[in-house]
Amino acid sequence: MDKKEQSQTRRLPGFYIALCCCVIAIGIAGYFTEKTTNEQQTESILNSSSIGGSEENDAVAANEVVDNVNKDTQNEQETPILEYIPEESGTVAAATAVDAESEITEDASAEAVEETAVIVGTPSFSFPCGGDIVQEFSQELSYNSALGDWRTHNGVDIAIDSGGSVTAIADGTISEISSDEMGDFVVIEHDGGFASKYCGLSSVENLNVGDEITGDSVIGIVTESKAENTAEPHLHLEMYKDSALVNPSDYLS
Repeated sequence: MDKKEQSQTRRLPGFYIALCCCVIAIGIAGYFTEKTTNEQQTESILNSSSIGGSEENDAVAANEVVDNVNKDTQNEQETPILEYIPEESGTVAAATAVDAESEITEDASAEAVEETAVIVGTPSFSFPCGGDIVQEFSQELSYNSALGDWRTHNGVDIAIDSGGSVTAIADGTISEISSDEMGDFVVIEHDGGFASKYCGLSSVENLNVGDEITGDSVIGIVTESKAENTAEPHLHLEMYKDSALVNPSDYLS
């Protein structure tokens, strides 16, 4: 290596050192320039707000600057998170429909239970004698040839041989023993607000008001009819529910 090449080699480290110093100097200058610019902007804002000459305006301006910075920071921190809420699906709608149907079914079941309770509270009524019904219950006026007037038929007429025995249609208590144009009659009160009236009897002398009667107890004997269109021997039976006339055919079995 000649002297010229050696001289150039010695100059290279000095060149790189000078280059690094320049870069560092440029960085330092940039930092102080940005700092100076920020300070000047802040001072400019404060000076513009203090033109009125009051310390109160200076404080307000400074607070506005701080508030703006805080608001920006808060907005960045409190970015809302969107949550996807699916619309009501077919499954949910079907479940809603099932719930509604269940409520309807429960209501219907409750009504059925109430009706069953009413039926359970009704005594079981049996025929007081073995014949067929020869005249039905009717609330329409019809002419009674035996009495010569128009009247409703408030019970059922059950055929029975003269001298045949009549039994109570259900357990109960005798509430009345008397007579009318049809002959002697007996009234028995039953559970559930029911009562039965047996007309055209004889041989009721052994009965007394207040006697407890069972469904198979004989309460009298049928004689000839005195006040009915049917001349053949029969029992005229009336029934009441809560003191109102009802059709015995709806309850006898």
